[in-house]
Amino acid sequence: MQDQTLNEYKKTRSKIYSLALTMLIFMAIMIGTTKVLLVYHEHRGYIFKENVGFLSEYAYNRSASNPNNDIIFYNEILVQSDYILINDVSYQAIFSTNDIFEVGYPSDWFQLSLVSFYEFEFIYGGTFMNDNEIVISESISIKLFNNSNSVHETIIINDMEFVISGVIKEQTELMNAIYFSENNIEIILDDLIRYDFRIFQDQDLAMKLYERGGINLVLRTTTYNNQDSINDVANLIIQLLLIVVGIILLFFQPKTFKKYKVKFEDINVVRFILNRYATLTMTLIYSLIYLIISLYRIVPMKVSYVFWINLIIRFYWIIAILYSIPILIYIIKKFLHRNKSDNVR
Repeated sequence: MQDQTLNEYKKTRSKIYSLALTMLIFMAIMIGTTKVLLVYHEHRGYIFKENVGFLSEYAYNRSASNPNNDIIFYNEILVQSDYILINDVSYQAIFSTNDIFEVGYPSDWFQLSLVSFYEFEFIYGGTFMNDNEIVISESISIKLFNNSNSVHETIIINDMEFVISGVIKEQTELMNAIYFSENNIEIILDDLIRYDFRIFQDQDLAMKLYERGGINLVLRTTTYNNQDSINDVANLIIQLLLIVVGIILLFFQPKTFKKYKVKFEDINVVRFILNRYATLTMTLIYSLIYLIISLYRIVPMKVSYVFWINLIIRFYWIIAILYSIPILIYIIKKFLHRNKSDNVR
């Protein structure tokens, strides 16, 4: 009897180790796939600071409907973009604080492709310091003044005079614009194509986003790791891998399995319940690890860990119900067995 129990213990332990090893390999593939894709794109010119992220104002309001404004970022910039007319020609106008020149600017607002985040490079002059100063791109400088160096030149926009303090090199089409202080937004007489978004910068960016607006704000913010084009490809590769593994298991599984038939009256109650508790506990632990690692592809482990622990605490009653299932199963089986015995009599 003791040898049989020892053999069952060894088989169970072997299954646990095998499942754990399989999950570790799978999780390593999940993380590795994302990292490999990032390295691949970096070799092709992908640039994005790891401590910077951005999202549209609409997405921000939806993900952080009740934001914790006590959480302060090193830089948080509301960028308002529209178009203005100069001599009947339309130019992109960007309104923000001058901190934007320290942080940078995205190559795409809508993530239609892989988004890079470029630093500003001043060719001439520097950032605006007053509301009557502006910064323009090199292309606009050439277009308006036939010269790439237009520092100290003036422009009349909607009856307001602005002095050019600096000229930047546009590294993406979106950077080809006129940059105003946020206090000059009133010069927009006709709201042509308004688009507002927020840029965040902080060394602990993911955690600050989580504390400000929860996990939805973290997942909606475009960052170095969190890019739709990268995540979609990584998920596709992982899904194809799972399909291949599933097909292999389907065609190469053992032909025969040992089946055991145990009479209900022979079941040890304590062992019956504890076995199911052990299985349920392992499933929950492995699921938790899997979800933490899945989220880790996008955000740091600290945020993943804090989020899932908070989720478990929030839904503790669901876990309590899950742990009551083995007892309920035993009670139901015992009731059905008693009715069956009564019918036989």
